[in-house]
Amino acid sequence: MAFNFPPGPNYTDIQSQLLFTTDIIELTSNLLLACPISIINFILILKTSIIHPNLKLIILCQSLCIFIRGIGRIILNFVRIYLQDYSTKGPSLLAIFYLQPLFIRNCIMHVMVIERIMATLKSKNYEKNRNIFFHIIWIIITTCFAFVNSFSSLIIQYNYFVTLTYSILFLLGIFEIWTFFWILNHNKRNYEKKLLEGRHLLSERYQICENIRTSKQLIPCFILHFINLILPGIYVSLVTFGIYSGQFNQDFTEELLYLITTFISFLIELSMIMFHPFLKREFLHYLIVSFGCRILKSNNSAVVPLTENDISLTNINNKTIKGPIDIDGHLFFTEKQENITNEYFKQLTISWQ
Repeated sequence: MAFNFPPGPNYTDIQSQLLFTTDIIELTSNLLLACPISIINFILILKTSIIHPNLKLIILCQSLCIFIRGIGRIILNFVRIYLQDYSTKGPSLLAIFYLQPLFIRNCIMHVMVIERIMATLKSKNYEKNRNIFFHIIWIIITTCFAFVNSFSSLIIQYNYFVTLTYSILFLLGIFEIWTFFWILNHNKRNYEKKLLEGRHLLSERYQICENIRTSKQLIPCFILHFINLILPGIYVSLVTFGIYSGQFNQDFTEELLYLITTFISFLIELSMIMFHPFLKREFLHYLIVSFGCRILKSNNSAVVPLTENDISLTNINNKTIKGPIDIDGHLFFTEKQENITNEYFKQLTISWQ
């Protein structure tokens, strides 16, 4: 039957105990870390309107893939522990169930880079851009790519096709990380150049600022995606070319890779939250409500009377910051440009009257 769990190889007690330990750790990690944080991130992203819809859908798919993969591994870990067969791979349908989102998630990094390139090239009107065809194309391509790799892994485990796809993704990953940092620097230079020239449209200035902020927020996510990509790729290459052999060695290393992937998936979702100020604020709010820290919150928000030292410190800060600041925390205008600033606001006052 399709849902039969074929028995795995017979190992010694010590080897079985090692596999049992990895199953317990992975099961706990998926139950307490990867799956909960992916649900939280999915809800936070779904509710926010700050993130551009094109990027928003990509991040939602990322969280969904991590959650589905975690559920598939949880089922496998539970059945292994119940049957006391810690080396069984499970039925093919279950393997496809958790391998399909794993391979799709491996492609998310590349889709993000393409979306960021689009945001950079179309900064003048990208705020209103809702590219449905882009989503249809990347969803179809990544789904087909993931299905072929999942099916290929089941027919001939770690064949040359899987090794080739990992190699291509690895090379693309290196190129796209370089492209990502180039996009970040390009947006910074473009922002500073047009700011000095005074040629910014309001929508364009907003979009370039968002491009810079979003790129900075996605840096940890990109690095973690790349690590999640190269580790299985190295292992698959070693097995395919016969450098790494032995059935138990392969099974145990594979389980360790699944465990590491679970931790990295958790860090990917956590970095998406913690490096985005609005998502971080909502996440901390949920933690306060969930763990019953309302008393602590009320104490922190209590009104404290100002002392003379506080007033003097406020005056010093007011003297230090003499105008609006840019995305890097620097002043738009220096002291030498104070007259220009006054003239600018005078013109605005005249135009409003």
